[in-house]
Amino acid sequence: KARAARDALVAGLRAAGLAVEPPDQGLHLVVPLPDAVDDTAPIAPLAAAGLGARALSTTAVGPARRRGLVVGFSGWPAEDFTTATRNAAPILAALAEAARR
Repeated sequence: KARAARDALVAGLRAAGLAVEPPDQGLHLVVPLPDAVDDTAPIAPLAAAGLGARALSTTAVGPARRRGLVVGFSGWPAEDFTTATRNAAPILAALAEAARR
């Protein structure tokens, strides 16, 4: 069940143009973003679109704060991630474009 959810999440993120790799273990996926991108800005719009995420920079201890999104995929059906990534596609595509700069 978690693998199907992970795979649906990865597929949706990749369809939006984000470079992500499925984790080998664990129940969270990290979407890396460049340091110039404010990873806190898309959190509320993503949630409104149905995709819950946390800003990676808010989890750091110390001055070196990597940017990215942390998305958990445990406990949710794969279909939820398919729908959420489709609904959030414009936001995710904007992040993908920013990551390419």
